[in-house]
Amino acid sequence: MTIVHAKGDQQQAVLLTGRMRARIIVQHCLLASLFMQTCSAFDTSGTGIAALRVKGRTRVSASHKAVYTPHLALYSALDTWRCVSFNFDDFRGSTRGTDVFRPPKIESWNSMVRTTRRLVRASILGTRFALQTSWWCFPLILTLIPPYFFLVLGEAPTTPSWWPLQQVFDDMRPEYIALFLLSNSAYYASSAVLFRDRRRGVPHPLMLPWLTLVAGLASTVYHYYQSMGVTVAAEALAYVDHGIAISAGFYFLRKCGFPRLGTSVLGISGLSLFKFRGDQYPASHSLWHIVSALTIISWANDLVAKRKKYIARELSSKREGK
Repeated sequence: MTIVHAKGDQQQAVLLTGRMRARIIVQHCLLASLFMQTCSAFDTSGTGIAALRVKGRTRVSASHKAVYTPHLALYSALDTWRCVSFNFDDFRGSTRGTDVFRPPKIESWNSMVRTTRRLVRASILGTRFALQTSWWCFPLILTLIPPYFFLVLGEAPTTPSWWPLQQVFDDMRPEYIALFLLSNSAYYASSAVLFRDRRRGVPHPLMLPWLTLVAGLASTVYHYYQSMGVTVAAEALAYVDHGIAISAGFYFLRKCGFPRLGTSVLGISGLSLFKFRGDQYPASHSLWHIVSALTIISWANDLVAKRKKYIARELSSKREGK
């Protein structure tokens, strides 16, 4: 089989023997250039043509360019990272005359459809996996609200009317404000206890103490600006504090499961302190810091108790089986 490239008065013959297959792998950013170069072989504007000499006929049509360009572009859009396969097997034949020049075949449409289905299926499975394993971190979206206000809306963030920022520290004595801020140390103590238990071999999940520590830091910074009367910073940090605190609570729920009765009573008692507003806010919220820190330790220990109970039940069933 002979392929002849004609340009002006010059011709060059290239002899291809046997079965040949070439695979060209290109990046998506170079595909457009490659496709235009491929399609330019079918341009009959007078600058040149490409013809295949097979079976005594010669026909080259400019419609090839219009037909194959969208084909290649669509293939690129749906399957950018896969390679472009040029199959020369169909060019077998004799050298008697010329036949219609056909471009190298792209991988079959069936392959493209299968690839598209795999993409959709992988996207669905990935989304489902993220929802099943990482749903606890969705409240962290609240931390994006302050940048949205500053960068997009061009104004300072404000808390909603149904959860306003408490500004009751103007008339408070400095020592009371210090005690209010000091109540955040309960989170640091809880984090230290969890880290200590892990060093002693207690199987607490690693992120439990770290999330407790981060929640304590966020709470301290937020309440500092709140008590100092820096409204803009306090309004922005309120979203950060609440996003981290809620995500930490959801993470405890995912890793430790539903708390036992004693832990539930302790946690509900702490949540009930949020109903106190106004002048009662500093004292009630300080108690919330302490009660929630105790709830963290109790909830983590619930997980340890559940594991011990499960192990004891499994060992008992194995003994009975013997």
